[in-house]
Amino acid sequence: MPATVTLIYPLPTDTSAKPFDFTYYMEKHMPMVYENWSSVGMTGYRVIKLEADSGYSTLCTLEWESAAAFKTARSNEAVATKIFGDIPNFSTVSPGIFVVGEVIASK
Repeated sequence: MPATVTLIYPLPTDTSAKPFDFTYYMEKHMPMVYENWSSVGMTGYRVIKLEADSGYSTLCTLEWESAAAFKTARSNEAVATKIFGDIPNFSTVSPGIFVVGEVIASK
């Protein structure tokens, strides 16, 4: 059954912090994520720039063949370290919400 991993990045609480770098995220980070995980079940992704009054900057969904495929991909520590270690290059905060769920309906 297909699955979606959802990550939501909060706005930094420190107003002097560097804002989320969408250019880096779209041109470097997400292609690197897809390159590393597409061979093990990642089928696509979506990035949504959120309105500032939401308290969050970015929502990203990673589409997977199954939740098990994501869990297997994430268990590769070298790749996971590379992907999650890249966060400081585009954000001063880590995802505040990180959830995995199976897709039960879609149109």
